Amino acid sequence: MSIYQVKSLSTNSKIAWNKFISHHPYNSPLQLWEWGEVKTSVVWQPIHLGVFYRKKLVAGAQILKRTLPFGLSMLYCPRGPVLNWQDPKAPTILKNLLEYIKEKYSSSRTLFCRIEPQIDSSYQLSVTGPLSLHPYFKSIQPSHTSIIDLTQKLEDLIYHMDKDTRYGIRRAAREGVRVIKDQGKNKELWKIFYEKYQQTAEKGFSPRSWRQFEKVFQLMAPSKQAELYLSFLPPQIKRQQSELPSVLVDSFPAGSRVIAAAAILKTQNMGCYLWGASDISPETKNLYAPYILQWEIMQSLKRENVKEYDLWGIAPTDNPKHAWSGHTLFKKGFSGKRVSYIGCLDLPLSPLYYFYRGIDYTRQKIFQPDLIEGRTR
Repeated sequence: MSIYQVKSLSTNSKIAWNKFISHHPYNSPLQLWEWGEVKTSVVWQPIHLGVFYRKKLVAGAQILKRTLPFGLSMLYCPRGPVLNWQDPKAPTILKNLLEYIKEKYSSSRTLFCRIEPQIDSSYQLSVTGPLSLHPYFKSIQPSHTSIIDLTQKLEDLIYHMDKDTRYGIRRAAREGVRVIKDQGKNKELWKIFYEKYQQTAEKGFSPRSWRQFEKVFQLMAPSKQAELYLSFLPPQIKRQQSELPSVLVDSFPAGSRVIAAAAILKTQNMGCYLWGASDISPETKNLYAPYILQWEIMQSLKRENVKEYDLWGIAPTDNPKHAWSGHTLFKKGFSGKRVSYIGCLDLPLSPLYYFYRGIDYTRQKIFQPDLIEGRTR
């Protein structure tokens, strides 16, 4: 009998779960209990599995069950499971978790469980036999990203940025750009963000629904798990000249023009830039509003003692033809640490998995070949 016990958790475990996730060295806001509540719908249902050693929670997996056509379903664990991957016992803990999933959820209609642990691509993760994990050919969350160390002094943080990025931050302050932050108090600001977000989506990606952002506002922002930032040009411009500009304000004057925006999720130790929006035109291009926006996010997170800021996705190479090349160039200017994660790994739960995988690969090859990461088919 294993010394580790895997249990399905109820809502009564919410506080203990969030405490475990938020302070864990391999944490992610996508494993917070409230993110599962945000995703809950007719399509998605969260499942919380805890691994215990002598009644102590040592690992956890928030798994989202997704309904697929024809009565099929899949399981997906975003940025998880959460466990100490440096612990020599990590493979044993993972094996116990996968055994539980295999036993409880295997069926002809539940195709697979896809995990996406937040560990470096060089990590040797091996589970053999009936629990073998199959590398998926793309990531759901970005497998390549840039992470900024917020434990640095502010002057060091801006000093290490590219000179063009430093120039953009200071130029925005000189031009009078301001930034406002919300943590679940002003729903109208979130509606303004969503309007800009939809406009940005027209340039090449499928937008999330307003209902998702509304739930983030209602469920995560009041607990400081989510924050919204808008950079805007007020009707009455007050320029600022400073080596370390700070343009965060408490009010949003009538007649202000929003130029860029960002919604982030965060744990105790990490902030993640999940969604962005911008309205860059010939009139606003030289205001550098996205640069001062990111600078203010970093300063705000630093004041909250958050240690890292994940810019959430860059292209795997510097190929200018890659679909992500534009925002990759922008994010690299902040000189974060380039990180490559291991990507998605599938635990087959049904013989139909291999048929589904082949169809999925063909679809991806036709519509988004840039996002295929060279993993085995």
